[in-house]
Amino acid sequence: MQKKKLVKIALRILEIIIAIIILVTVFININPIFGGRISKEDKSDYEKRAENYVNGRFIYPSEYEIKNEFTDDPVSKKEKVPKGVLPSANPSISKTSKEEFAVTWFGHSSLLIQMNGMNILIDPMFSERSSPISFMGPKRFSKPPIKIEELPEIDIVIISHDHYDHLDMKSIKELDSKVSKYIVPLGVNKHLERWKIDKSKIQDMAWWEEFEVDGLTIACTPARHFSNRKGFNINRTLYASWVLKNENYQVYESGDGGFGGHFKEIRERYGDFDIAIMEMDSII
Repeated sequence: MQKKKLVKIALRILEIIIAIIILVTVFININPIFGGRISKEDKSDYEKRAENYVNGRFIYPSEYEIKNEFTDDPVSKKEKVPKGVLPSANPSISKTSKEEFAVTWFGHSSLLIQMNGMNILIDPMFSERSSPISFMGPKRFSKPPIKIEELPEIDIVIISHDHYDHLDMKSIKELDSKVSKYIVPLGVNKHLERWKIDKSKIQDMAWWEEFEVDGLTIACTPARHFSNRKGFNINRTLYASWVLKNENYQVYESGDGGFGGHFKEIRERYGDFDIAIMEMDSII
């Protein structure tokens, strides 16, 4: 009798686990915040355009690997989270000419680069949490220093990769009426398309591809990171850093990620930069 009871309990637990898996799978598939799907045609396209696309995933090439001589231990484990809301200043954004250059940081990885007479917004994230669930997940340490409605018209939005703290569905949808063009790594376009962003406004790019508009060149360059929005299917979309250049300035934006040999090759290909904007931590 005892054995039969244990079997019944085990079967009941198994049923609950299966039910949970089904519910989570359905939730992920029907909720657009988790993004789009990569098709067979997409995979074929990636194989032609990206040397680092191997067996259905984007990899960080072994030739870029550098032995880690640094410790992962933090300098201090104290005060990792501030006790209150961090203060922020409301920026004043002015129109710039083709010869001028300006950078405005909105916190974490969100920034506005003004060059070539254009407004270029990188990794816009204006929500309270970087999470697929509105009441859970990492929360901002400070309020956004500017509201989306206060932003100027945006010529180009650049996305580095598809993590929630860099690609925020709510921010993208609220911004879209202001945006002329989106430039994203391979696969990230599928998320935007699922969010009803006009396909004609989106340009997807592989590492070392370049996009030119009105005298501005934007190059998609390597990064050492990973991609994932669903908790599985890691690295189905590409992650990237970016080079922006015109006749007056050359800028490097690192995206998210770690140290590696890709930095050396980027400099060998593009030379010196007037400014390098480097991701340092995951603080929002």
